[in-house]
Amino acid sequence: MIVGVDIGYSTTKTSEGISFLSKISSDDQISGNDTITVDGKVYAIGVGSGTLEVDKINSELTRVCLFTALAMSSKENTFSVVTGLPIGQFQALKDSFKSSIETAPRATVIYHSSRREINISRVKVYAQGAGALLSQHIPGNAIIIDIGSRTTDIALFEVENGKRTLSRSTTLFSGVMSLYGDVAQAANRQYKLSLLPSYGESIMRDDLIVDGIIRSKEFVHGICRDHLEQLFYELDLNYPSRTTPIYLCGGGAYTLGRYIKARYPATKIMEQSQFANAIGFAKVGEKIWTA
Repeated sequence: MIVGVDIGYSTTKTSEGISFLSKISSDDQISGNDTITVDGKVYAIGVGSGTLEVDKINSELTRVCLFTALAMSSKENTFSVVTGLPIGQFQALKDSFKSSIETAPRATVIYHSSRREINISRVKVYAQGAGALLSQHIPGNAIIIDIGSRTTDIALFEVENGKRTLSRSTTLFSGVMSLYGDVAQAANRQYKLSLLPSYGESIMRDDLIVDGIIRSKEFVHGICRDHLEQLFYELDLNYPSRTTPIYLCGGGAYTLGRYIKARYPATKIMEQSQFANAIGFAKVGEKIWTA
């Protein structure tokens, strides 16, 4: 079975519609969470520790998230996997990422009381953003912006003589995780609170209720615009941002899409934007392994 797996800093997604937080814990005291056993070690899924490390290829977290994603995606035991890296890391790390999976391609997994021997028979590493492009029917030139939790990838794809090529790319280390921290800090200042940085996501998503009263979130708009200044500067300086359609994907596409569209009216949010890379990765696998 061919599966696309996008192991993000915040969330792991697959082409089969599976999504879970890229966090694991082996603390025996944690209960009530979904668990998986990988090679004899029990992990709680979606709780505990994630990572902010730029290079997370050879980590325990990445391996557990990969095999968890496969176990959740299908009851089959043998998989052909396409996964990805941020564009800025792709050339430097793609071979070592592929090698790390090929070196340990099997795991004994127990999930929902079912014991399985999962085997990764083939693996391909592809660039994030480029994967998302393949998930959509996008004719002509396009700028793809993949807004993740840790990074924001920009990629310009141009068509010449019927062939699409990656003409330029940039990875900015300014994903929505830092935005959420800024939002939480602003709420703390304005309403004399002591919220953790992670609380910024719920402030963005839901009503901000303090002392039982729904409070204004007007301060969020200025923070979002400030957060995007680096992205806007890069687009204006190095990309044909006013003459080329812009497509947004990633977990931050809906959070920041309105602000990007206000600056660049031709901006569109991709369908299934959070899963776009994973879906595109699966299409890459289908092309190379079933042609």
